[in-house]
Amino acid sequence: MKLTFSLKEIAEIPEVPGVYIFFDQNLKPLYIGKAQNLKRRVKDHFVNIGFKESLWLDKAFKVKIVPTDSQISALLLEAKLIKKLQPKFNVLWKDDKKYFYLEIKEGKGYPYLKLTHQPDLKNSKVIGPFTSGTDLKRTLRFLRKIFPFYTQAQHPKKECQWCQLKMCPGPKANLKEVKENLKNIENIFK
Repeated sequence: MKLTFSLKEIAEIPEVPGVYIFFDQNLKPLYIGKAQNLKRRVKDHFVNIGFKESLWLDKAFKVKIVPTDSQISALLLEAKLIKKLQPKFNVLWKDDKKYFYLEIKEGKGYPYLKLTHQPDLKNSKVIGPFTSGTDLKRTLRFLRKIFPFYTQAQHPKKECQWCQLKMCPGPKANLKEVKENLKNIENIFK
């Protein structure tokens, strides 16, 4: 099958973060990916053909590009589109098909954020699913610098390592501020 996306069109792809979707001739999604640099990443699929690409690249008929404002936006959009469109070659490589979720749970006196594969839908707010644990952890490290949050149900009486890095509210935090930080993180992932 001939790809309807020419090298000239690839050259015109912007060098910005975003999501790309490869479609087959029936316009069913084959593969969805995210990139820090869309032009470089899409081009890379054609230049460095690995085992994964060899399974679907010959079936690719069209590529759709969706630029985003940031890598975080690209990560969130990719997860949302994979969940919605269920592209064959994204789902195929998930070993146990367990996605990552974020939970906002009530701890002893304050809420905290937890990364999990098995969310507690009854006793927490759940954000997700996310396809890449590595990308999600990287995003959370970045967000934690802006919105410090707890990751355990009970904080030690003394400052933890995260407190020393100014990435944890500390043992005597303002409850309103902790809740506001988690609300901001929740809004970012919506």
